[in-house]
Amino acid sequence: MRQNEPSALLIALPIIFILLIITVVIVAALLLTDMLGVVGATTLPSPSPSLPPTPPPAGNILTTPAASATSFHSTALGFALAYPPGWRKQEQTLAVIISPSRDGLDPANFQAGALRAGIPAGNTLDHAELLRGLLVQFPPPIEVMNQGTMSLAGENWTWVEFTFGQSAQGQAGQGFAAATNKNEVGYFIVAAAPAPQWPGMQPVFQQTINSFHFTEDAVLRPTDATPPPTPTPTPTPVIYIVQSGDTLLGIALQFGVDANTLAARNGIEVPEHLQTGQKLIIPLK
Repeated sequence: MRQNEPSALLIALPIIFILLIITVVIVAALLLTDMLGVVGATTLPSPSPSLPPTPPPAGNILTTPAASATSFHSTALGFALAYPPGWRKQEQTLAVIISPSRDGLDPANFQAGALRAGIPAGNTLDHAELLRGLLVQFPPPIEVMNQGTMSLAGENWTWVEFTFGQSAQGQAGQGFAAATNKNEVGYFIVAAAPAPQWPGMQPVFQQTINSFHFTEDAVLRPTDATPPPTPTPTPTPVIYIVQSGDTLLGIALQFGVDANTLAARNGIEVPEHLQTGQKLIIPLK
């Protein structure tokens, strides 16, 4: 070997040095990336979960804002509520029925949606007993889907969500019932509709229920020992104002009178010629 030729070690040293520099650069880059990741994790908040959008009500169900709702107030029952304009209302002795159709005003008709609020006939104060009395009015089988308590109108209510009836018989439906008591008077709210209509009507029922509020102490206070008061005849006749869509037979059924007697009492020869706004004397017994 010639003395002036560089050794293999001297030739390899620059290469080793370069490799060391590259290694240091790579390690430094990895450490810097980890540090930036930690900083980013501590300074950037994690995104908050978002609720899925609420689907619009099905069908042509009215979802009118409360500002344009129709008000109901009963001094006898001691409460008030608001319901969508265009819906029908029927006041009974101890309750009020709200429905988008005339068929829904019949408590025994479960083929149309309706909401009913009032005082139980026996003035039941026990929430569970009151709810049982409401549910047995629906076609069996009755199945409670959910239950709980809520605060409404300054009182604690017990509520249940339930299904009723059988699809094969065309009676399957879904409903919501709630019960409370105030000043030794029981109160209930129950809303129900056929199963296919319930998803669309439930938001409207909820708006009406949310508007419920007590206005004064109820005048009607039936007790377990005393049956609901029976209306007594008075010299003042009952007057009904014909509304759009009314028929003589429908009015007669609503008040439990004979259609022919109703026509004769009001001098109606052609039942089909009822006019909106016309006043009818109801011949109650």
